Amino acid sequence: MKVNDFDQIERFFEPIEGSTVPDGVGLEMAIQTLGSVRYVVGSTAEFGFGFPDRFGSDDLVFYLKGVSHTVDRSGYKCACQIVDVYTISPTGQIV
Repeated sequence: MKVNDFDQIERFFEPIEGSTVPDGVGLEMAIQTLGSVRYVVGSTAEFGFGFPDRFGSDDLVFYLKGVSHTVDRSGYKCACQIVDVYTISPTGQIV
């Protein structure tokens, strides 16, 4: 193609609405909690009182990236790795 100006080929492109701005900032945390069979990889995580305000923010979505269930004499516990959407996908889009 011998083109010197985008106007000459603009008809071959379709404009789309989209954004590559991520919905997260790369936050990660590891917590231990009472066990629950509901804690599975890919589930969303929500934070309430006692966690830093940033983790309770409405503009961030957190997911369980890893979960380890243990049962022993002290009870049923889970160790969870929790990340925001940016950590899962650098574009901020769920794949």
